[in-house]
Amino acid sequence: MQNPALEFLFAFNAAITNIRLYPSSSEIIQESVARMNKALQKALEESAPLEFAETDNRLLVQGLALTQKQHQKPQVSSFLAWMSDLGIKSLSFSEGTDRDEIFAFISILGKSAEQIEETGSLDRMISDAGIKNIAIGKKVYVTMGPDQRIVSGSGDRNQATEKENKAAPAREAKNEHPGFSKGEGREAYAHSGSQAMLKEAMSRVMKGDATPLADPGIAAAMPAALGRMIDSGGRDSASELLARMEKALYEGSPEVRRAVSESIENIVKSLTPSQILDILLKDFENKGGQKKAFHAGNLFALYTETIERLLDRLYESPEKSERNRIIQALTHIGRPAAELVEKRLSQDAPWYYTRNLALLLGRIGGQEHIDVLEVLIAYPDYRVQLEAVKSIQSISGEKAGAVLLKNIEEADRRLASYIISVIGALRYQEAVPYLIEVLESKRLRGGRREREEILAKSCEVLGRIQAAEAVSALEKIVRERGLIKGYSEKVRTAAAKALVNIKRG
Repeated sequence: MQNPALEFLFAFNAAITNIRLYPSSSEIIQESVARMNKALQKALEESAPLEFAETDNRLLVQGLALTQKQHQKPQVSSFLAWMSDLGIKSLSFSEGTDRDEIFAFISILGKSAEQIEETGSLDRMISDAGIKNIAIGKKVYVTMGPDQRIVSGSGDRNQATEKENKAAPAREAKNEHPGFSKGEGREAYAHSGSQAMLKEAMSRVMKGDATPLADPGIAAAMPAALGRMIDSGGRDSASELLARMEKALYEGSPEVRRAVSESIENIVKSLTPSQILDILLKDFENKGGQKKAFHAGNLFALYTETIERLLDRLYESPEKSERNRIIQALTHIGRPAAELVEKRLSQDAPWYYTRNLALLLGRIGGQEHIDVLEVLIAYPDYRVQLEAVKSIQSISGEKAGAVLLKNIEEADRRLASYIISVIGALRYQEAVPYLIEVLESKRLRGGRREREEILAKSCEVLGRIQAAEAVSALEKIVRERGLIKGYSEKVRTAAAKALVNIKRG
């Protein structure tokens, strides 16, 4: 991508998404703000101020309309939907905008519409935050001039506003509904609760026409209709319907996009955990080796309540098969569920639920969750400890190796050889001095078989990471024989193989 303004837009769009999913103090948000600031400074160097505006559902960047191909990018569609949701017609960033202002602005955008309304307005929140170099316009009307640049002015805006205000009563008198073509007024769906009209509306949505959802009657009937569709075996149709609705979030008039958003929220909230699982897991079934473009996990991740309900069901379900389905579904939702899983781990719960939460965190968590899993290495139940170690290995990285090495003596002794093996798989070089000490120690805890397994694994790992400093200790093991002072044949064989690997490297 060569356009600095678009690079900033993409970084901004990612930051908006993240601030709604993660705490403002999280590392993810800090990284998002840093990327956004870097992209902004680059864009401002080329042209200042940096301006975005919306007109006729098209995005203008620095006064120029994006191409049709650029408008098809999901980040642009999301940005337009965001502007529409907040009633923003223009947005500008002036020279002098710094990281602190960006962070303050993004933090404001992370608040719900209700919170913004309680404060008074978005403008007031921006002013109270001391943001001087970022400006929004909520009633800026623009048109495209012959040179394809923004033609604007206070007189033009006032006239446009007056014209719009006069048009509204006229539309009401004609019983026209925003987002519908002429002749498709409210009376066309006056009896939308009937099965025939609902079926017609759903058929239109399936064909890519989401305008029926702007009718309150249709919107109110959709959740129950979708639930019946899923329960009757129509998971494919239900998934396709949601896919069409998701697409409509980024297309059509602002009124239709807003109606679709509300309809999806009502549908998601009305579905039972079982129905949510059906949609999520069906969505991720491979078809001819290709995954469907629709990502139900992203859709459901927008609603925290959905994830909470799945986690509640994971706790309550007596059936292993259902618990496995829930784990699979939450895995598909991914990182947005990690914060809620982490919160559950801080609460008292049975060992089996804690184990499942640890498993989930290993699949959807990141480096910031290793500390949470570390606590579980000392959990009273061996099975939870084992799952915590596996999850730390799954997340991997330098921190994973350091945490495992630090806690190897705290874990159940039955886990020691396994943790050493994981350290080897992570190729954590900092573990070499400890492993050499293990080989030379005469006071290993545990029974004879456990001690033998620990020694053999230590040799194996030293060979795998080709620790040259371990050669002396390994050669000593190979030389020593005898049942009292020597090492077992298994340990001596492991040491010999390790020496071969080290010398080969």
